[in-house]
Amino acid sequence: MDFAKPFTFVFEDQNWLSKIALVAVISLIPVVGVLVLLGWGLEITRRVIRDELPILPEVDFGKHLGDGFKGFVIGLVYSVPMLVLVILMSVFSAALSNSYNTDFANAVLILLVVCLALFILLYGLVLNLLAPAAYARFAATGSMSAAFQFGEVWRTVTANLGGYVLVVLATILAGFIAGLGSIACVIGVIFTGTYAAAVLYHFYGQAYKQARLNRSL
Repeated sequence: MDFAKPFTFVFEDQNWLSKIALVAVISLIPVVGVLVLLGWGLEITRRVIRDELPILPEVDFGKHLGDGFKGFVIGLVYSVPMLVLVILMSVFSAALSNSYNTDFANAVLILLVVCLALFILLYGLVLNLLAPAAYARFAATGSMSAAFQFGEVWRTVTANLGGYVLVVLATILAGFIAGLGSIACVIGVIFTGTYAAAVLYHFYGQAYKQARLNRSL
């Protein structure tokens, strides 16, 4: 995988500024804007996987909105276990405040809360590996069902585990880049956030393409 390419490919497009600016402005639209941004990012992933040029796409509002909604559903499904664990931990944590609990009951509740916190941490790490592969499988095939073939998603990750660890690191770095825009107030955050999304979805495409290559060897 080329770690530098996701950070530079945007500027190789002669129309990069207008493309980024338009997506950034659209992302301001409540709910819809976020879905369009997600769909636009998935198009970058698709083009990287298929070696299509230009990699940085023009906005196709209807298509990107539809793909973004499907991407939202994919992300939601993968997040369900995390939500369940968080709810359970909240319930047990609230139960600790009950003044009628015995010492034994409190000890059991504390143990449950600690175990759930560890499971949340563990699943969070796994989710950061699985979700990019699921998104890439959807981008590559255009089929939501491909994202929910959990065995194949897992095999995709394990076929390029080092690459997907890089994706996790890139996710952290992209968040940092997005935050840099706060120096220039709201306008800056919008632009750096859109650029960071382009970087991240390029990584998704690279990781998937390399995993597919590794599995074919």
